[in-house]
Amino acid sequence: MRRVQRQLELLARVRHLNVMSLKAYVRDADRLSLVYDFVPGGSLEDVMKRVRSQQVSLSWDTRNRIAAGVAKGLRHLHFECNPRILHCNLKPSNVMLEEGFEPVLADCGVARLIDSGLPDPESSGSLYAAPECYQSNRYTDKCDVYAFGMILGVLLTGKDPADPFFSGESGRGSLARWLRHMQHSGDTKEALDSSIVGEEVDEEEMVMAVRVAIVCLSELPADRPSSDELVAMLAQLHSF
Repeated sequence: MRRVQRQLELLARVRHLNVMSLKAYVRDADRLSLVYDFVPGGSLEDVMKRVRSQQVSLSWDTRNRIAAGVAKGLRHLHFECNPRILHCNLKPSNVMLEEGFEPVLADCGVARLIDSGLPDPESSGSLYAAPECYQSNRYTDKCDVYAFGMILGVLLTGKDPADPFFSGESGRGSLARWLRHMQHSGDTKEALDSSIVGEEVDEEEMVMAVRVAIVCLSELPADRPSSDELVAMLAQLHSF
């Protein structure tokens, strides 16, 4: 319990626009309850479900801003916190959206308090887990970057990684493999969410964002950028 308390105190000291700070915790006999600020905008997962059902329209500029905010939150955890914090459970349901769709990362580092910090293969979060989580049972900052690549892929394609489409031959087994296939076949633009194609934005900017997602989804951790490099890559999108 002392180890858990020290980690909770560390999480409570985190202060960043794109990271949700722990406000308090309540220890009962058989459970630990964590208290955060209420975020009325809900989660990115909720918003993307409404986008798919055409209840909400999300422009490329807004999706790009969400991606940039998530990357900045990761950079803060990985490079500006001492000791550094690994998220360990990054997925759309843990990206909360403030007013103006400003993202804040929730559940940072909490998975590591409960167990090893490794995702459960049977959970929905396993779709966002890097291959090495199961191959070597290790979790590093590059695992968080892989999860970010999945989130960026969702923002760009509008697709849910759990969609049965990815189980079929055309889906190549996963969102990551499908994006790589689309790039290799020269059909990258076809992978983009049709609701953002045709906007008054440079399509090449979105194609470059797909390439950023693909490099984050590299099979080998060493081939993925750090979260620090990732923030710079996303900031340069407008210059292409």
